[in-house]
Amino acid sequence: MYDLTTHCRQNSGPGIEVVDIAGTAVSSTSAQLGVNVVQVNGQTASAAGTVTFPGTIASTTNITAGTITTATNVTNGVNATAINGSATAAANLAVSAATMLTGKAVTGTLSSTVFTTNLASTTTNAYVGRIVLFTSGALIDEAQTIKAYSNTGQITVASGFTTAPSNNDAFIIV
Repeated sequence: MYDLTTHCRQNSGPGIEVVDIAGTAVSSTSAQLGVNVVQVNGQTASAAGTVTFPGTIASTTNITAGTITTATNVTNGVNATAINGSATAAANLAVSAATMLTGKAVTGTLSSTVFTTNLASTTTNAYVGRIVLFTSGALIDEAQTIKAYSNTGQITVASGFTTAPSNNDAFIIV
């Protein structure tokens, strides 16, 4: 015969307080039960380092109403068709991002107004009028307008940076 008192105890008020279910303790503060899910809605749920939910739960139609605050791994990239509800904003961002260049300051001339880079363009003044923005080093987040670009990869800016970049400091040109 099943002994109910080993799994439950009478509260001082009405009702029964569940202590455990099938050997798994129920939290006394939250009344929550930690479980391993085998099936959800008749579909197998598996976990092998990551959790794979059945299609009925993890379909694109089921997650659009929620908010994903953190995504560690996105298998097939992100295809943003709208930004803040605007498809035009997403298209404009894609066009502008495609024109950005990344580079590094390299040993050679490294001053607050002129610095040698690893850029490959051999066209003189190829980047004149664009903005160079440092993304690492002492100049991180500092930006200047490019005044000249030599066919050997040297950038001259219109106004000086607060200090000279160091070898391997990264930047983008927008």
